[in-house]
Amino acid sequence: MKRKRVNRNREKGFDLCNHTELISLTGKLEGKRIMIVGDLMLDRFIYGNVNRISPEAPVPVVKVTNEINKLGGAGNVAQNIKSLGGIPILVSAVGKDREAETIRDLMKGLEIRPDCLVEIKSRPTIVKTRILAERQQVVRLDSENDAPFNESDIRAFTDRISDCIGHVDGIIISDYNKGLISPALMSYLMSANKDGALVAIDPKPGNYRSYTGASVITPNLKEASEMSVIKIHSDADIVSAAQHIFSELKCSSILITLGNRGMALFEKEDKPVQWLQTRAREVFDVTGAGDTVIAAFTIALSAGASMKLAAELANFAAGIVVGKIGTASVTRDELKDYINESK
Repeated sequence: MKRKRVNRNREKGFDLCNHTELISLTGKLEGKRIMIVGDLMLDRFIYGNVNRISPEAPVPVVKVTNEINKLGGAGNVAQNIKSLGGIPILVSAVGKDREAETIRDLMKGLEIRPDCLVEIKSRPTIVKTRILAERQQVVRLDSENDAPFNESDIRAFTDRISDCIGHVDGIIISDYNKGLISPALMSYLMSANKDGALVAIDPKPGNYRSYTGASVITPNLKEASEMSVIKIHSDADIVSAAQHIFSELKCSSILITLGNRGMALFEKEDKPVQWLQTRAREVFDVTGAGDTVIAAFTIALSAGASMKLAAELANFAAGIVVGKIGTASVTRDELKDYINESK
């Protein structure tokens, strides 16, 4: 697969970050406790070679050479929090199956405790299987049940939240629209957050109304367009979309990711937008980039960073992860090196 080069010329309106402050910030992330509530999945990558077309149908025959399992969805957010020095507390669902055991083994290997996982016997563990040949994705297979959870299951999740929410420095809602995030669960979480920890949401438009009162929301351009019902063709449209989201959700701030254009940060409804240029040197795979953004942004805010500085750190983290293959995370050492290289 050919890497996509990104134009790194500085655009008008994009500010340079303070490198010294960013480097200092990476040292303040250690030990921050971040609760992640959301859709956990197993990302399975099957690699192989293609030398012929099947005689049974006009499709390639992939001769398997390797298989790799990784934490996906909310699990990838948790892994990013861990690799940035934080302590992730993951509240999510798994089935009663082999894939759930694989997830627990992966978590233990990463020193992420699986204590807050809820085992749901009636639903399979979510698995996304990507089959790749010569680094080109041939097909993706999704095994999941995305129907809403029943009341009994929701009580199990609220019990886990109640057990784990005390003394957290931040909360991330990682919504992949797989049934876990609902108005009932969000209402409980907001009321249980008695210490007023920051609540950051990686959204899905279908659950838009559930996010009222969140501290931060981090939609991509497509999600911002769908949530605001505004077709985005210009910077002015981005601003209008953010204003609509502010008025609907009463959130404190919005960080819209713009792909190879970087990010747009809205600190408050009445403050002007701040445009952050992309920090990616090349784009190879955007899988899980949103997970990295919300993890880095939230842990930086929990460490006392300003919105602008936290967004810049998340921007650098995203710039690293899109240069990796598959679901990936970013370490503090990688961040420091990358920030220093950009001077």
